[in-house]
Amino acid sequence: MATRRPNRHFFILKPARGRNIKVPTKVWRGKKRITLYLSKQHFDDSMKLRGMGDGQLCAGAFCVCDHAALFPHKVFPYVDFQDTRMWVVSRLRDGMPSECYVYDHNSIIPKTFDSEKGRDQLRAILERANVTINLYPVLPDTRGRRSGPNKGPSRKKRTVHIAREIRVEGSIGAPTRL
Repeated sequence: MATRRPNRHFFILKPARGRNIKVPTKVWRGKKRITLYLSKQHFDDSMKLRGMGDGQLCAGAFCVCDHAALFPHKVFPYVDFQDTRMWVVSRLRDGMPSECYVYDHNSIIPKTFDSEKGRDQLRAILERANVTINLYPVLPDTRGRRSGPNKGPSRKKRTVHIAREIRVEGSIGAPTRL
């Protein structure tokens, strides 16, 4: 009987010199909803390190490290912030990530931060107020497995209904979408 392999996420670490290092980490699902507040300081810190296009140096990664106390697990400065998911490292082995937690988010910040025009828009919004990023637990895969010669996922589509929320906190009036 074959054993089931654990879920893995590969962190791609970019050293100052040499080739990129691909580090596999064991993935756990986050258990609770977390609300983060992206500030202009996070944006400026990321711009100093040229974090555009790098999920580990983007403004969202700096935001996660500043709000580490909100997470129910340990948080190390390795974060992979992608378009719809965020991986947060919770354990290191020999200085490299070994375990992480995954969260869903519906923020458009990764897409806007990676374009020149989007960065200008995001900077203008952050000068007025902080931006809210909501992290959600990842839903388990509920697709059934078929038996028989063609073992694999069923043909049914799984629909996930999560409300899209992006709010700007501050005294500028009603919540705004980016």
